[in-house]
Amino acid sequence: MNVRRSYIILDILAAAAFAGVYFLKEFARTKLGFVRWLNFNGNKLIESIPYDKVKYIMMAVILLVALLALAAALRRKAAKGINGTIMCVVLIAASLYYVYATIAFDYAYSQAFFLMIPAAGAGTLLLAIRNLIPPVSSAG
Repeated sequence: MNVRRSYIILDILAAAAFAGVYFLKEFARTKLGFVRWLNFNGNKLIESIPYDKVKYIMMAVILLVALLALAAALRRKAAKGINGTIMCVVLIAASLYYVYATIAFDYAYSQAFFLMIPAAGAGTLLLAIRNLIPPVSSAG
């Protein structure tokens, strides 16, 4: 079975991004110093940029890239095989999780919400890029 090295690298990075979301939440729950840092920097960030507008614009951009990746994968359906189908399903799940995170995560959910949303977006974007890369041709 031929697998591109870029697939493996992007899969590992995406898994690390989603694990980072979980660990940010847990670290914010257990470490008081991190919560103080989050409160100070979160307030500065929210005051300096229109955070709500930026997160919804990024949600639209990431969903657009995910849809393009799914369309490209469906065009190559003969070459993608079972691994391509599984990764399309994973991309759909990651995109739905990112939409959920963008809408549901706020300060009441976790003090680290302003770090968790970009990390979930990065994981989704990495999976979309992975699905945009064509598979290794088996005719070689």
